Amino acid sequence: MKINWENIKSAEEKLFLKTISKYESEYREFFTDFYETDWANGVLSKYTTDFYLLGGYPEASRSIVCITPFDEPLVNPIAILKIDVKTGFGKELTHRDFLGSILSLGISRAKIGDIVVTSFGAYVFCHIDVAEYIRFNLSKIARFTKIETSIISNNELEIPVPKFTEITTSVSSLRVDVILCAIFNLSRNESSKLIKSEKAKLNGLVINNSSFSVKTGDTLTLRGYGKLILDEIGGLSKKKKIYIKVKRF
Repeated sequence: MKINWENIKSAEEKLFLKTISKYESEYREFFTDFYETDWANGVLSKYTTDFYLLGGYPEASRSIVCITPFDEPLVNPIAILKIDVKTGFGKELTHRDFLGSILSLGISRAKIGDIVVTSFGAYVFCHIDVAEYIRFNLSKIARFTKIETSIISNNELEIPVPKFTEITTSVSSLRVDVILCAIFNLSRNESSKLIKSEKAKLNGLVINNSSFSVKTGDTLTLRGYGKLILDEIGGLSKKKKIYIKVKRF
């Protein structure tokens, strides 16, 4: 990767890229800890396409970056924990309940990927190095102590497909602020203020400038409003507006 380090202002981004570039030239497979998928993809894709993002399932919001000299990763660094919790008729458990109980064991947040809360408990995607430790030492989730933790294969995983609304509309341009206005029903002024307040992300990277353009496949998130993927860019309307198709989650 050819990187102009002086142009990188974010300390987190700089540390991440230095970690990746250190191992990129070595003829061996390398795995990072978990990062936000969109963020890691947004940072790396500016410099290289020679990486894999592994989250354990296609829609993972947190992923491990793999740098490998081979055609595809040879090792799977992720284990899937299935946590069954007997809660009776008590309060439903949340993502925070599961994460807090796991981190209380002394596990680093960077070793934990997605936590998918289910009717029986949760699926937890974690680094394979900590899977057995969690399985043997996790004795409760929140106040509930009747739990059973097992390591399962991908074939045993049953995660529903994320729900989204498909929206077709037309916009005057492909600028970030214009897209956000159209999909989240905002005024141009509201959209600009939210972007300047750093509440918008483009492919996982925080932006504070409305003039960024969006292309097919890009992900936009706006804090407090939701997430969208620009699925398709069509032709022009009679009024010279651009037809777009968006998946809003």
